[in-house]
Amino acid sequence: MWREHLKDATLRLQFARNYVREIEQDFPDSEGATADGRYAYLQALRAENEALAFYRRTLQVCEELDRGGQPPDESARFKTGAA
Repeated sequence: MWREHLKDATLRLQFARNYVREIEQDFPDSEGATADGRYAYLQALRAENEALAFYRRTLQVCEELDRGGQPPDESARFKTGAA
């Protein structure tokens, strides 16, 4: 189950990073960007940071399980971060 979470987290992170690149291409001049462009860029960065945090939490759980640890209680320790 946690390996599936890790695959999902990896895809989510890749998608978020690709989206940031798309926004950067659409609005290459960050200094003179329009308000809409700046807002889109900040939202994309926020989504990327959230995806990275989700990936890191998931990877940490998988590594602990590989070392023989116990899976966490998902309701208490792990938020899926599904968007």
